[in-house]
Amino acid sequence: MCGKKMSNCSTHCESLVYVLDLMINKHMFMYGVPTATSEHAVPELYNSFSLCAVPYPGNEFFAHWHKHAYTVDNFAFDWRCEQEPHIPASMNALLPAGWGDYKRWKIVGHTQKYLLLILQTLLNGDGGLMIHCVSGWDRTPLWISLIRMSLWADGEAHQSLSAAQMLFLTLTYDWLLFGHRLFDRVKKGHDIMLWCFHATQYIDMPEYSVHTLKGAQPADSDVFERRKERLTQVREMFIKYYVTDVEPQHFKQRTNAQVTHLYAESMSVVL
Repeated sequence: MCGKKMSNCSTHCESLVYVLDLMINKHMFMYGVPTATSEHAVPELYNSFSLCAVPYPGNEFFAHWHKHAYTVDNFAFDWRCEQEPHIPASMNALLPAGWGDYKRWKIVGHTQKYLLLILQTLLNGDGGLMIHCVSGWDRTPLWISLIRMSLWADGEAHQSLSAAQMLFLTLTYDWLLFGHRLFDRVKKGHDIMLWCFHATQYIDMPEYSVHTLKGAQPADSDVFERRKERLTQVREMFIKYYVTDVEPQHFKQRTNAQVTHLYAESMSVVL
């Protein structure tokens, strides 16, 4: 992702400086095979980067959200894990207020703080950043999608896209093209994709806008109202199409029909 000069993001990307690791464990087993991110396996290759450990729960965590009727009041990550947040001292100026109280965060605050850190790094860091988890098909698309939608809502990215077009773009490109196992996740109640869009209501306030973080009064007085409106449109449209509690034999047919409908709706703005 690009660093400074947000208005030039479409044509200019600075060299990679920051690597944000979302994993909650330094090592794990996948299909019986021990795995680790390359930062932990061969750290000497990353001496020239600023490595940031920003643990964020994976898809299994959101099964508990599903089982508790999607309530968020006491929904928090259990920090008894192998990895804890670690940010290089050189990034201290980019940290949002209250960062040291991370063990008290509920999942809403957890998401808000991370978004602020990422946006501050994009705006005021020394270069580009990379965000990753272990596989790249759950937490990584969640964060890329949230950032993309936030910047779009601010008018800083994809300025010509409607809400339907933005939804189609982020679902197909950020999620499905990069391997999100939608059927498996819905079948198990691992509603991490649903959380991504649900969470937009917690980041639609002015304090999560890049216009606020730039410290300058936006020329357009309606910019914050438009941000909230855009994120609401995308969220409500997604919820309308999201598939839950569908029998396996009907899942693919219904999902394909809804993706086709969304594609038609997104293209209707162009045609």
